[in-house]
Amino acid sequence: MSGNASFAVLTRVRAQYGARLRESDYLEMASCKSVPDVASFLRERTAYGAFLAWGDSVPTRGLLEYQLRKAMLARSFALCKAGGADTADLRDYLLLRNSVNELVGFLRFLAAGQSERYVLSAMLLPEASSKFSLHGLGQARTKEDLISCLRGSFFEKILTPALQSRDGVDLPLSEAILDRAVYEFMEKRFSARSSGAEADALKEILLLKAELGDAELLYRAKTYYGLSPALLRAMLSGFRLRLTGAELEQMLAAPTGEDVLRIFLAGRYGRQTTGGELLSGGSWSDRFLPDLLRKRIHFSAVPSVVLFAYLNWLELEVKNLVYVIEGVRYRLPPAQIRELLLLPAKERG
Repeated sequence: MSGNASFAVLTRVRAQYGARLRESDYLEMASCKSVPDVASFLRERTAYGAFLAWGDSVPTRGLLEYQLRKAMLARSFALCKAGGADTADLRDYLLLRNSVNELVGFLRFLAAGQSERYVLSAMLLPEASSKFSLHGLGQARTKEDLISCLRGSFFEKILTPALQSRDGVDLPLSEAILDRAVYEFMEKRFSARSSGAEADALKEILLLKAELGDAELLYRAKTYYGLSPALLRAMLSGFRLRLTGAELEQMLAAPTGEDVLRIFLAGRYGRQTTGGELLSGGSWSDRFLPDLLRKRIHFSAVPSVVLFAYLNWLELEVKNLVYVIEGVRYRLPPAQIRELLLLPAKERG
């Protein structure tokens, strides 16, 4: 990356990060009386305002969450574009991650027998030349339509065999296969970086997400699905950062989700939390991301690392906003909404 491009990316990322939503902002929104009040706060007082529009109508929960996710993608792609060729990997990550999210979203509707409703929430990107494109997904109605849509795409060899080998839709397996594809693809791309230190820093964030995803998968599988250890092993990403092999084997053999969490917290991750707040709602594994992301944004001098950390920070920020919106919708007390927020330890009041 040229010096000018490096300066541009670091400047833009740190300026946006400096204007990030703080705990006080979330709590002020959590005190709103209605979802439209939250929408007004976001439009008038945050960086998301430029992306939010609903004319004279009253913004609904679904519309607001959709526009926030769309805003996150727009902001993320703009930053990758500013980075030039050296952030092409991160642009591909966004495209790949978005396509996987859309596939999982479609599969959820398909499993529920409501595939025609997917198009109402679809966020397919106009990247016609991308190998991650999913042309025709919005018109798919059956599993056979989906398989046809996958032909010639990055996902054909990844997902089609699982779809063809089972009746119906195995949502946990399909989601695990797609997530693993993201991590494997990006691990190879990051490993090819000429700077070993840069590659290691990028992979640290990536592998942390992969390992936390595996831990959450094991917890949910033991809590809700009762899947066998052999099947679960095949669904894991295979990447390790802080969990030991012995801890993973214990988690695979654990009889319940609570046992999985207990073993998980007995290791290195337990030093970051008392564990008491983890099951208050949402995805508990996400709670271990903010501290590393904050550290990389603050202290890394490598533009690609700072940008990758910030792209993941934006994902967490939108998740926090969804927690606030849902909390206000269901009239949860602000203190209860606060427990859901994904924030670094140093930014919690």
